[in-house]
Amino acid sequence: TREIFGDSFPNAALEHNLVSRQKAEEAREHAKKMSISIVDSVLALSLMEPAKVEAAQLLAEPEDFVPGYELTGLIGWGASGNIFRAKQTALQRDVAIKTIKSNAAETGQSRMQREAEAIARLRHPNIVVAYESGFAQGRFFIVMEIVEGGTLFDFIARNSPVNDVVAWQIIRQAAAALSHANDSGIIHRDIKPSNLLLATPPAGSTLPDTVPFVKVADFGLAQDVRDHQDAKITATGVALGTPAYVAPEQLEDATVDCRADIYGLGATAFHLLSARMPCADQSPMKAILQKSIGNDSWREQLPDFVSDPSTRLFRDMTEADPDARIADYDELIARIDKLLLPSDETISLTRAMRPKATKGFAGLRIPTLVRALGMLAIAAALGYLLWQSTLVAPPLVQGNWKPNGPPQPLFNGFSVPAGPRGPKGVWIPDSTDEGRVLKGKEKSFWHIPMEAQDSASLNARLRLSLKMTVESAAVDVEFFGTTNAQRKPEQVAGKIRITDKEVLVFRGDKPVPPDSGPIVFSSASGESLRRLQVDRMNDVLEVRVNGELFVRQWRIPPKIPITTYVRCAAGDAQFADIDIVELAEAP
Repeated sequence: TREIFGDSFPNAALEHNLVSRQKAEEAREHAKKMSISIVDSVLALSLMEPAKVEAAQLLAEPEDFVPGYELTGLIGWGASGNIFRAKQTALQRDVAIKTIKSNAAETGQSRMQREAEAIARLRHPNIVVAYESGFAQGRFFIVMEIVEGGTLFDFIARNSPVNDVVAWQIIRQAAAALSHANDSGIIHRDIKPSNLLLATPPAGSTLPDTVPFVKVADFGLAQDVRDHQDAKITATGVALGTPAYVAPEQLEDATVDCRADIYGLGATAFHLLSARMPCADQSPMKAILQKSIGNDSWREQLPDFVSDPSTRLFRDMTEADPDARIADYDELIARIDKLLLPSDETISLTRAMRPKATKGFAGLRIPTLVRALGMLAIAAALGYLLWQSTLVAPPLVQGNWKPNGPPQPLFNGFSVPAGPRGPKGVWIPDSTDEGRVLKGKEKSFWHIPMEAQDSASLNARLRLSLKMTVESAAVDVEFFGTTNAQRKPEQVAGKIRITDKEVLVFRGDKPVPPDSGPIVFSSASGESLRRLQVDRMNDVLEVRVNGELFVRQWRIPPKIPITTYVRCAAGDAQFADIDIVELAEAP
């Protein structure tokens, strides 16, 4: 009876927020009624995704999966496997365990085995360390160091565009790691911001506080250049990375050299410097087609405030013809170091990017025909999953906008900021892996002013990340403005509602189609943290979700103050990294 109706599985699912208590009870009752296991009941009622069910099964017996390791949590999940947080019992060391089912797609197993083999022979401070790998309970696994600081993609969403110095110090770290991998015969072939993890700098690091410490991860597409039979394949039979960042030659030939990774680093530098993904205005299919026919017009879209040396270096890294590209890491690192040296040119750059004292926000200082057809076929086969990251819209307005100083936290991690009309309700400061976290209880709200003070226009950005703590929770972000002589607040930009499943736009109480089409979150993606960004530039108000333009509102006169209410409409939610940035137009 205990095997069928036992508590270990539902308790693990509840403890790790993989199912709600209501659904767990529903599954238990159904299991008793049908005399089936609670796992079968959950699957039959579609109360949990299969990946979450598998994760809960393993977490229910945390010490029985990989000998010597105790599973302590779930980091991420997907259709073929999961990533767990675990404790190595002998050393009392926190690690990450990446798994894939042995009956998963053959290419999936091959990818993980290749990843394990690749990183096992790499020893570099900027590369994620692999401790061991093997098979356990019908699953292939890799035990790796755990990296707590999120990804560079997350960093870009919070901080980009960044100044040239920060961008190139980040790229230099990744280049040093890839140089070491190349010396060991390894080509990564999937360099992009989400495969660059951010860690705590080691003791003695000379990096400035504003520059994160980078570790290269996910060598699943790695190629061993010493084995000519080596070619990691996708379902289409072509080695391919992520279209926005992949080198054109990699679309034609699975065998590439280090120049393909240098291209990926250049595309990543573009994302850092511009706050836009490469080919951001193109679909995945179009991006592949344009690269295959040699159209690289996206390379001309760096903001004008990026320095000439940075622009030249970026373009030399991303030439469509690999023979015209920077040839090796020695050359690349020397070019970066030259750019970072305090020459007259870079001194000038540093002065240009120095934050200024400005008024606003209650006194805060806010500083490329046959080949093309082939590529189309590849794109159709790849589909949406290869894109992985959402498209990033073009800049809000024409002009050269840059952060006028670093983001200023509205919540410092310790005390809830007071305001004239909020916060109200229950707000609890907390510390989690997501950074500065503020927990809000249902019906609590927080007033965040984005109001012009002495200036006639306001150019500002509100950024926060939020996570629903229970299913069916919802957060409303409401925009109000003063448009009449009596200065009575009235709704001029509507409301955005974010749940664990979707994002909706409301005008009054009625949902309306957003500018970009509906956003539906795939629970199989494992993404629980939603990045929200609200930009106000003169008469434009835009909202992005996870980097994707969601809605644009043009009808706000420049002098009209906008006030924002963030409200826990249903259930509880967590808010992390709540920042506000003032943007300035570069001269």
